[in-house]
Amino acid sequence: MLAEWLDRKDGILAERDHERHSDPGGDQTDVANLCNEFLAAKLQQVADGDLTQASYSDYLRVCDRFAAFIAKRRTVSSLRQDGFRRYQASWPNTWGVHSVNGEIACVSSIQEAFERAQ
Repeated sequence: MLAEWLDRKDGILAERDHERHSDPGGDQTDVANLCNEFLAAKLQQVADGDLTQASYSDYLRVCDRFAAFIAKRRTVSSLRQDGFRRYQASWPNTWGVHSVNGEIACVSSIQEAFERAQ
């Protein structure tokens, strides 16, 4: 119980919805597993020479930020599009065009993986 609170307290205190909605008979894959599967596919692309290590590192940073914001143990089936919009709204105003465009590209790829998991 304490571990669950520690895992979710920041989001709860920030008034973000981090409930782990259960969908009986539904997919219980969580955000951490989705990000890990996404990153494994990107790492294979690095090994195949289809993606640079720098791009993989960018994906890794975005997945870390995204999972921390959304909640790592939240089920993918409980995510909604507004969660992605709230994540985008949380980006610092100090980010330049390059940072914002890079984050959008990475999050779009994660979002596509999310939609395929639905």
